[in-house]
Amino acid sequence: MTVYFLILERICEVASTDKNIARVFFFFRQSREIILTNGYVKKQQKVDTGELERARSHKKDWEQRHT
Repeated sequence: MTVYFLILERICEVASTDKNIARVFFFFRQSREIILTNGYVKKQQKVDTGELERARSHKKDWEQRHT
């Protein structure tokens, strides 16, 4: 398993290293919580920009509802 830290709005990613790459986007909260935004399976190494945008949207929505 590989963890990538994306610079974009403090969103992180975990990816498996199998043939089909399972990816999950998440972010950390100050109270030591980890909030998972979305995940998907793909066959390429590159990050799907549509899924990354979805993670950004989910993060923004979560922060508006919980802060």
